[in-house]
Amino acid sequence: MTLVRYDVGANADRGINPGLHVYPNLWAYARDLYTLPAFATTTDFAAFTRPQATMPDWHSPADR
Repeated sequence: MTLVRYDVGANADRGINPGLHVYPNLWAYARDLYTLPAFATTTDFAAFTRPQATMPDWHSPADR
């Protein structure tokens, strides 16, 4: 859950780094997790996304 919240919560203003995508393996792993139905159906981005956050494309293939 921390990976999901990272880009749209703690790092929404990109004050920590440019985003989760700068870590290709970690970003691919996070997207792999999101493909699991139990993970995707229980993730409510609206509950923790900051207004200024740019939503990453969680449905893009992980290419792994």
